[in-house]
Amino acid sequence: MRRVWPLALLLSVLTLASASGAGRDGVSATPPAGRTLAGHGRAPAHEQVAYALTIDIPTYQGMTLDEFGTSLCTPPNYGKDEAGYLATIDLDPDSPSYGQVIHRSPAPQIGAELHHMHINKERTRAVMYDLYASRAQIYDIGSDPRAPRHFRQVELGEASRRLLGPVPGLGISVGYGAPHESLRLRNGNWLVVMNSVYVPERPDLHEGPPGGYIELTPDGEVVTAFPKLRFVDGRLENGMYEGSGLFSVDYNRRLGMMIHADLMTQRTYKCGVGRGPLEFGNEVVLWDFSMKSPEQSSVFQRLRLPTAILTSPHAVQRRIKGMDVFYVSSLLSGVWAVYRRPPETQFSFKHVYPLPSEEGHGSSHVRIAPDGKTIYDTDALGDTIHVLRIADDPLNPVLLQEVPAPNIHVVKFSRDGKRLYGSNGIASIIDFQFRSPPFGVNYGIRAWDVRKDGTLAPTSFFVDALDEPAAPPLSNGVFFGDFVLRENPEMVH
Repeated sequence: MRRVWPLALLLSVLTLASASGAGRDGVSATPPAGRTLAGHGRAPAHEQVAYALTIDIPTYQGMTLDEFGTSLCTPPNYGKDEAGYLATIDLDPDSPSYGQVIHRSPAPQIGAELHHMHINKERTRAVMYDLYASRAQIYDIGSDPRAPRHFRQVELGEASRRLLGPVPGLGISVGYGAPHESLRLRNGNWLVVMNSVYVPERPDLHEGPPGGYIELTPDGEVVTAFPKLRFVDGRLENGMYEGSGLFSVDYNRRLGMMIHADLMTQRTYKCGVGRGPLEFGNEVVLWDFSMKSPEQSSVFQRLRLPTAILTSPHAVQRRIKGMDVFYVSSLLSGVWAVYRRPPETQFSFKHVYPLPSEEGHGSSHVRIAPDGKTIYDTDALGDTIHVLRIADDPLNPVLLQEVPAPNIHVVKFSRDGKRLYGSNGIASIIDFQFRSPPFGVNYGIRAWDVRKDGTLAPTSFFVDALDEPAAPPLSNGVFFGDFVLRENPEMVH
């Protein structure tokens, strides 16, 4: 039975918002060369791997919510017994180790909340972002794809402070903190979304709004941080957007337009929603975006949605029924469309898929099928993937299927779009607040075959976290928070 009292708290605030290793030994396995991954075309055996971000589940037995939140926010162990690690998973179906973790590359220290990860175009580097500690962990996946090694730790908060310099009106340097995810630029660098500001000397400002961007090279050099900050009437701002907690981005190649969505400040959710200042976000920002010089990009349009906690925006790369469309998920209300019909120049928004009316649901991420006909809304709290057809009418999606998916977090497609993979579990304060018991043993990476109509059929492929060295009964267990397929790096923009 889930706890629902925190959701009631969020809903009450919604009205206000809308109104205004330790090291582990690696295990190597060498499959026969030149195998074919069924339905995916031919790929070298050494590339038939996936990389997953793996985290030890924090100690929680016998703790109250306040005790757990304090534990999760207290260095150096953050409630965990082991450091997170990069897990290498065999994706060659003809290999005896198919679907198994074949190597583990630990982070140099226990991370507070390793959360999302990406790989570069050349498939030589993987990066994992530590949401609470404002750092990136970079791994070398090029020298030996089946046995990556840790390459560099980057302190993003401190590096961005050096670039941005002293803030007018405040007199001290302020950087950006709480990296969530990133967009890959044409030059091969990552544009990292920083959720909040980084200024430890000022607790009243630290981990608060507005958040910004950092450009990071695959070798770990921080080359750009923007926008510049200023201090006005006791508040940090940048003069471009007002969002409380910059969180996620996507990019439309045809329009040359980036979209970002607003969640909540780091200090609102870090140690438990409602235990810090309630700074929920409901702003969507569209950018005329420069891939060559991101810091020279300009805001095209800002929209405030009548909901809060916007989790994931995604761009439809082609017009549907003559419309330009982005979809945005909200933890509280489901899926929204941000759209423009010709000859209109400005975008409007519409609530296109409400979550089921009973409590215990929350949209985490939206993924769009490569053919642009279907979207997949991961309902992290409701243990469900909502499959929605958008090809006939993007503003009135048709629910095709509700797929059981325990603790589903993110889903990603194979290169040909014929298989969808999903990871589950967020071992954080969110899971502790909204689930009772908060953590289970049903963690891993699942896969579904994608039918021609976009619906999903379960397959036998499943990376089971119970097979991991730290699984029960040795500890609370582990989960795979995010993952990438080596055969299919992020879209080339």
